[in-house]
Amino acid sequence: MSHDRQPEWLRHLYAARTVREFEQDLQFLLKNYQPISAADLVEGRIPTGKPAFHLSFDDGLLSAYELAVPLLEQYGVPATFFLNSAFFNNRDLMYRYKVSLIISRTLFEPKVKTLLRNTFQSANFIPKLLALTSNDEALINRLIGLTGENIQDYLSRERPYMGDEEVRALIQRGFTIGGHGHNHHDFRLLSEDARIEQVSRSLHLVERYQPNGPRLFAFPFTDDRMSSSFLRRMHEDVGLHASFGTAGWKLDPQPNHFQRLSLETPRRTAASMIRREYWYRWLGQPLGLHRYKRKAA
Repeated sequence: MSHDRQPEWLRHLYAARTVREFEQDLQFLLKNYQPISAADLVEGRIPTGKPAFHLSFDDGLLSAYELAVPLLEQYGVPATFFLNSAFFNNRDLMYRYKVSLIISRTLFEPKVKTLLRNTFQSANFIPKLLALTSNDEALINRLIGLTGENIQDYLSRERPYMGDEEVRALIQRGFTIGGHGHNHHDFRLLSEDARIEQVSRSLHLVERYQPNGPRLFAFPFTDDRMSSSFLRRMHEDVGLHASFGTAGWKLDPQPNHFQRLSLETPRRTAASMIRREYWYRWLGQPLGLHRYKRKAA
C-alpha cells in the first residue's frame, strides 16, 4: 500500500494500492466473504455460511502498518504480515527496491544515466536493470554506489520497513507475523539447503516476537518448482504449521500448503480479480486446472 505518491524505491516496479482502493477491497470482501485468523486457517476452523478468507501482507513494509492496519482494525479483519529478517529494522533494502531507486536517480541525474549506459553498454539499460535477479545483488550494490547514495543513510531517512516497535504493536493488537525468507531471494535460484537456511533465518525473527503463535512461511516471489519432497522437508526441518505460495485460487496437493491470490494488480479492483478467478476455475476445472501441478521430487 502507499499514499497517492509512491516512493522512489517502489515507483518503477508496480503500482501499490492506495488507501481508498484498499478500503473498497475490504468492503467487497466483507460483503461476500467472512474473515478468519491464521490460527483458524491452520487448525481448520472454517466457519459455515459465506466463504472464508485470510489477508496477508508481504515484505514487512512500514506502509502496511501505517495505512492498512488502521483499516483492518476498523473493519475487524485479522491478517498476517510476512517479514524478511535481513530488512527488519531497516538494515538493508530488497534488491528489487534498489533497482527502482537506481532507475529513479537516472531520471534526474544525467551523470548517473551516463554511468549506467556505459556499464550496460546500451542506451536502453532500464529493461536490463529490471531483469536483474537476486543472484545479481553484488552488481546492484555497485550500481547503487554509482548513484552516490549511501544505502544506510537512505534507509535511515526513508524507513521503508517495519522494526521492533511496529512488530510488537502488531502482536499486541492481535495480528500474526510469519517468515518470508531472509533477503527475499528467489528460491528457484537456490539449492535445497540454502532454501532451508532462508526459511530458518526468517522464522528465528518471527519466534522472537511470536513464540507461541503459528509458524508460518510465505515464499518470496513464487513457490514454482518447489517439489512436494522439498515442501515436506521444509515443514519437518523448520517445524512449520503452514506455508503459502502465489499461484492464485488453486488447490495444492501438499498438506498445509496454501496458494494465495495477489490483489495488487494495477488498476483492477479486488472484485474484478476475484471474479476472474471464479471464471478461470469454472472453465478450467474439467481439465484439472483448478489444481496446482507439483512434482513429487
